[in-house]
Amino acid sequence: VFQMGVAKAEVAATPTLQLQFGHLKSRTPQGNSIKIGRTAMKPLPDGRLPQVHVGSRLPYGLDSLTILDRPNPQYYSMMRHYVLVTRAVAKLGFVITNTSTVLATGVRAEFRVPWSERIFLLDWLPSKPRSRDNAWLLSQLPDIAPIRRDVDAQQYGDEWHVEVDFGAVQAGCEKWAADVLYFGTTEPMTAVLRGRIVGDNLTPVPVQLEIVSAPVLRAMTIEDLEHRADESDEDD
Repeated sequence: VFQMGVAKAEVAATPTLQLQFGHLKSRTPQGNSIKIGRTAMKPLPDGRLPQVHVGSRLPYGLDSLTILDRPNPQYYSMMRHYVLVTRAVAKLGFVITNTSTVLATGVRAEFRVPWSERIFLLDWLPSKPRSRDNAWLLSQLPDIAPIRRDVDAQQYGDEWHVEVDFGAVQAGCEKWAADVLYFGTTEPMTAVLRGRIVGDNLTPVPVQLEIVSAPVLRAMTIEDLEHRADESDEDD
């Protein structure tokens, strides 16, 4: 009888967690299957990109325009990549709910996603290119990802590793990841994120999320590059 009581106590002490997609701003859970509809563009070929005039050469290797106000010669090429990615991806939030009466600690969700050239999967967006104001010097530096607290996505070989860190989740409460995952596709498809929920005081729990991507397919235009340059870095 004593052993049965111990077994029941151990079961009761194990948190029960439910992971869902969620809209971060409105704090609305969206279930384990979500549909996104962005824009998948066919990139402009190099020959159709506008040319950037960088000024004439002066003696001693100086430009007719100062270094601090030099046009970025790679501006339109960089903007093409920026538009391609930012138009294709949607922001995916995550929320986890502790439906038990026990505090869950060290909680995180881990996923493995097969790499595909048809998929964009990022934990941050590339910086918007700048046409001037020392943009040429800045363009020579690689994009540096900001420090992420909750969502991390890295490519290892032929798969992405995605981790969403929730930390401690109070009993009977939900916990939102402060950051998002950016996901998009170059064609209509359904992607499945298979993984597990792990924590300090729970046995790993298998979890599966589904993303139904139905992008609008069209060719990129020069107007897309110019219009995107005037918009904010992220869409809602």
